[in-house]
Amino acid sequence: MEPSNSSRRRASQRPPSARSGGRAWRRSGIGAGVALLVVAGGAPGAAVPASASVTTWYAYARGEARSPTSCPETGTASRQCTLNEALSKATAGSSVDLASSGQAGVYVGNWTVSTPGTTSSAPLMIRPAPGTSQTTLGGNGGQSAGCGTGTCDGPVLTIGPKVHVDIEGVTFRHADNTTGVGLGGAIENIHGGTVTVSRS
Repeated sequence: MEPSNSSRRRASQRPPSARSGGRAWRRSGIGAGVALLVVAGGAPGAAVPASASVTTWYAYARGEARSPTSCPETGTASRQCTLNEALSKATAGSSVDLASSGQAGVYVGNWTVSTPGTTSSAPLMIRPAPGTSQTTLGGNGGQSAGCGTGTCDGPVLTIGPKVHVDIEGVTFRHADNTTGVGLGGAIENIHGGTVTVSRS
């Protein structure tokens, strides 16, 4: 099947690094002064290559585990990791699966993704756990009361330098875009990270 003229034009306008893989890429602003790559038309669940070393870290909106050695899928609150714990343990090529659903399972806070050693072929994946729906990360509108992390006064996710992260099927809401130099919003990616967002 011959690609349409508009498909050819979009491909030629993409940066060279984004032309491979058969996906359409575009730069998009999320919050003030933020740019990230958004995948259009990517197949759900196809972003991370299968590997024997891939580890899944499960995160719960109301996890109670403190300094756990692993982040298992569990119904025992005292063994459930928070999103901070799961992100701190995640490694290149692994995934952080968000295991809390719906309004009662909203993750409230601001988080930094700084997983070392990630690459385009071994990114960190952030996605809903199987069977989980309406997975939401919320910035609490910048309010400290009810915030699950130290503060809620900035971007919901901040991507660290040289970090490759794929985000799939996650809703962002109630971010605060009024503090500091206005780098709030859903995702801050100004430090040289690479972010792919799909179905979000």
